[in-house]
Amino acid sequence: MKTSGFPLSFRLLVALFFSCLTTFSQTTNGFFQFVQEQSRRHYTQIPHEVLAVYYAWYGQPGREGWKDVDPARHDIANTPHYPVAGPYSSHDPAIIDAQIDLAKSNGITGFAASWWGRREWESWTEQSFPILLERADKKNFKIAVFWEMAPGSGRDQINRAVKDLAYVLRRYGPSQAYLKVDGKPVIFVYGRVLSQVPLEKWPEIIRRARASAGDFVLIMDGYLEACA
Repeated sequence: MKTSGFPLSFRLLVALFFSCLTTFSQTTNGFFQFVQEQSRRHYTQIPHEVLAVYYAWYGQPGREGWKDVDPARHDIANTPHYPVAGPYSSHDPAIIDAQIDLAKSNGITGFAASWWGRREWESWTEQSFPILLERADKKNFKIAVFWEMAPGSGRDQINRAVKDLAYVLRRYGPSQAYLKVDGKPVIFVYGRVLSQVPLEKWPEIIRRARASAGDFVLIMDGYLEACA
């Protein structure tokens, strides 16, 4: 039997290259097939909203709280601007009411509220969200999650992302104040998350989250230059 004149190491390298190329092609094709499937989705009940990004981490105790407050000089060490209401708490319903009223008086109809997941060090923001929804519901105002972080790597990152999305959908999605399109909760995704999660993993994350907690609309902030 005639054999190739190339050394075995070279033949193995070529075989490995084509194996990787095939896997890459399958992954890429799977992603773009998912994108095509999503492009065929049509929405009819699309609300016309003017949203502002909202941060509900203020007033928490410890290292993330207000630092070296000087009311006489209207100065706080860890913020460039002194709040109109002073060093407030994001858990204060009266403060939230005033912020919503101020937003509405300027034509804003809802907040995309920063949400960092259910990790212990972000419990203050997580505790703020139900209060924000409750106050918004009383004022005909809309709230949506602005998902800030998807830590980890590999399967752990994917599983955590699915759990975070499913949690938001079950915990906050049913609220009348939660922003929806065609009855589907809207979740905004910060650019950091887009850079943390590999592009080809999004179809699995979205499909699994939908299977676990129902349909939703995911809107991402930013883009990848390689895909532009």
